[in-house]
Amino acid sequence: LDQQVMERLLRGDTSRGAPALESLGLTAGQSLNFFGSSTLSTLDSNGKSLLDKLVLSTPAIYGAGNADDVALIQTGNLIWSGAPNAAAPVIAQGAGTGSGTLQVQARRIEFGHGPDTQADSLGDYGRSTLGFANVNLTASERITANHKGSLAVYQARGAYEAGKGYAHSGGNLTISTPLLTGEAGSVNRITVGGDLRVNGNGAANGVAVQALGGELLLAARSIGLDTAVVLPSGKLTLSAEQDIHLGDAARLDLAGRTVGLLDEKQYSWGGDVTLQSRHGNIRQGAGAVIDLSAHNNQGGLLKAVAVEAGAGVIDLQGRILAGSSGYYDAGGTLVPYKAGGVDIRGQYLGDFVALNQRLNDG
Repeated sequence: LDQQVMERLLRGDTSRGAPALESLGLTAGQSLNFFGSSTLSTLDSNGKSLLDKLVLSTPAIYGAGNADDVALIQTGNLIWSGAPNAAAPVIAQGAGTGSGTLQVQARRIEFGHGPDTQADSLGDYGRSTLGFANVNLTASERITANHKGSLAVYQARGAYEAGKGYAHSGGNLTISTPLLTGEAGSVNRITVGGDLRVNGNGAANGVAVQALGGELLLAARSIGLDTAVVLPSGKLTLSAEQDIHLGDAARLDLAGRTVGLLDEKQYSWGGDVTLQSRHGNIRQGAGAVIDLSAHNNQGGLLKAVAVEAGAGVIDLQGRILAGSSGYYDAGGTLVPYKAGGVDIRGQYLGDFVALNQRLNDG
């Protein structure tokens, strides 16, 4: 499959009764492989996608290229459904042994099942990239998940160890999007062998997110986050070997929401955020916001852990909102909902007086 074949499929052939494609699904039982610099694009000359959806059903994307090679995927709505089975074995000097870049550009990137499919409610679908020194995911609208699954980004596969599987190393991931989120009840785990950077793309995030209970885990050597992560009443975990930094544009919104049920209103709880650095520091910029608050329900919990000797600095300079309101009936007694909490464990704490004041204000 190359770009010329793709363009023929997108145009169709009315003389032969072959209509233009509206959606396309590519299914590879073991891996989707890119050799050298290559492009898979569904965009027209104006930059608009000719497909409504591009669905990739494969457990892995492998690269076999040099450091200056780029594998480019461009489309409108990309859905990577993954697979429950293991990815293909890596062949010496073959796909999965490269050092180039994988660049994915779309309006929306979604991890999970595609449209008109019977979702496996118990399945845990894995995805991985291998053979790329850098992976760049760019979505102008959002990156989201609709099911339970994972994404592992590595450059190289090492030796096999009994009971643990293959060792992996390297691979940096850069995510550029105004919104990182998940559908109701989704679980998305993203693990990176190198550094993870999550940035906004300059677009304003004006989309209201109401889906409750999504979970997101980001794990990497170091993590820098500077965009909106919205998981109402959900769970967000950032786990790094080295530093975690929340930039001034970071907005972690796990606040409760008002839910309409016919003519009634119900209220969800504040979600939880965990920041864990094993050997580094945790820093929050002055403009960053962590919102765990709730209306007519209890607030959430912020947990920050960095206890390594010689590091372990926890400096939270931004706003932390974890207030609650309302009362609930405890056997005939009206009891106020519990406000959120903060659990900080480190070697050194930033300006505690200022932090304590911001916590009281929130």
